[in-house]
Amino acid sequence: MSAGHTRRFRAPRQLRIARIGWTYLALTVGLGLAGINTGNNLVFLACGLMLGMVVASGILSERCLRGLEVERQLPRSATAGEPALFGLAVRNSKKSASFGLSIRDLATGGRCQFPLVRACERETRAYAFTPARRGRLALGALRVATRFPFGLFEKSLEVDLPEELLVRPAPLPGPLPGSPRRRDGESPAPRAGQGLEPWELRPHREGEDARAIAWGPSARTGRILALDREQSVEPLVDLRLPTGASPDEFEREVGRAAFAAASLGERGFALRLHQGDRLLVPLGSGPAHLGRLLDALGASEPLAP
Repeated sequence: MSAGHTRRFRAPRQLRIARIGWTYLALTVGLGLAGINTGNNLVFLACGLMLGMVVASGILSERCLRGLEVERQLPRSATAGEPALFGLAVRNSKKSASFGLSIRDLATGGRCQFPLVRACERETRAYAFTPARRGRLALGALRVATRFPFGLFEKSLEVDLPEELLVRPAPLPGPLPGSPRRRDGESPAPRAGQGLEPWELRPHREGEDARAIAWGPSARTGRILALDREQSVEPLVDLRLPTGASPDEFEREVGRAAFAAASLGERGFALRLHQGDRLLVPLGSGPAHLGRLLDALGASEPLAP
């Protein structure tokens, strides 16, 4: 999340005349010419009032844009081809309200409307954006604009908020890697430990957790027995990205690796990621490790063989 202040805006104010504004200006000029030709004071008075509205519009719109602090709120993660919510927030630090604000993210095209931002308050809106491809999404300036009070002119300014969002690859369904293997150095011999399969019955020890009691066998034998379970070995799968592949083939392999990581990671497999001789992500498991692995896939680049 980044913030910008109006006093630090690099770009000057920009003014755009709305369609109704062109009509209004044409009528104002027409009244001025008519007053010059006819010498009618009422026509001059009407022209003066219309010009006064133009001046008032500039003053009031400038007052709306002053004293604003703008923030961008990025999603925790984004996946190519899937919509993600981007937040835009504005804080009004002056003692008067701002009206009719529109904030647009120039990099994504997303826009949020803020009809009213009261004095010394903060408003937040969100818009949906779907990244087209994986990789680093560069974000830049935000444009803050208002047509307050009459809708004749749009005054805007830009704040530079350079940020970067890593977009994860879209999973590409395909065959999963070969049969998983045990971690290096682990013995395949069964033994008591943490697992689901029953291993052996034994007498219950004093002070031991009551959840280990095997109630059925205890009732049949008349003794309190505890059940040990077989040690489960977490299977390991190596995910590998190719080297020397064409850009299109490399993107397909990244998508397949993302699909395999999501499928196997949710089933409790331990995963690590290689690219050639490089270890990109060390061995691990769990949701946090899966997120790191998907981020590494999003940032990966083709390598020469």
